[in-house]
Amino acid sequence: MHFESIEIKGQPAARVAERGVVVTSAQDALTLVAESGCGRIVLRREQLHPDFYELRTGLAGEVMQKIVTYGCRLAIVGDFADVHSRSFRALMHESNRTGRVVFAESEEEIGALWR
Repeated sequence: MHFESIEIKGQPAARVAERGVVVTSAQDALTLVAESGCGRIVLRREQLHPDFYELRTGLAGEVMQKIVTYGCRLAIVGDFADVHSRSFRALMHESNRTGRVVFAESEEEIGALWR
């Protein structure tokens, strides 16, 4: 996996540079943690498999748990206007409140959300 080094609020972060879906399983989340070389990872929304946005699949929970368990922070950046699921919206809200895995519309927004 390829990463770009960026800085968010003076802290180093690793942005996944590859195009298309890169996270399809909890194992892929572990690969992100291991290969990023950084405790802060930035993904674009489209880099997560569509199953991530369907809570019944369990993918979102598995991926988020791996990230948190290994002491990392994850920002998922994109337009979430088409996410109509109340349960997923609640997950996004709660995640943003706790600040370990955050959902942001832009990279500029991430710094205010990460805790």
